[in-house]
Amino acid sequence: MGGALTRTGRDCSARRPARDVPASIGTIQSGPGGRETLSIPVPPVSSVHGGFAIDTLILLAFGVATIGLLGVAIYRMISLRRRTRDEARAAGHPTGEMPRTDEQKARDGQTAKIWGCLVLLVPCVLVLLYVVSR
Repeated sequence: MGGALTRTGRDCSARRPARDVPASIGTIQSGPGGRETLSIPVPPVSSVHGGFAIDTLILLAFGVATIGLLGVAIYRMISLRRRTRDEARAAGHPTGEMPRTDEQKARDGQTAKIWGCLVLLVPCVLVLLYVVSR
């Protein structure tokens, strides 16, 4: 069965008898040389790729979430650094560096795991929503 549907065209040439083509697909017209042409209406590109607004919103949400996570992470790191430096100077360490206790190291590890999971989980959920909504 030969024939191809062109992207810009509105008809498709096919060598099929009229009885194989359902009426809802298109109309069969006789062409030059006794060849039959199947005329199929092709919707405009904008209706084929519908959902432009939802795609844009999901991508925008992805960008806002990424920027938000980075902003919050940077803010928390800076404020924590200032607080620990002030506490170290108040405790008598002129450089602003206090030795880390095991409890602090454990808390740092737990915080790093939580933020790592969030950094991986949020974009994955947004990409999944994007794929499902298409």
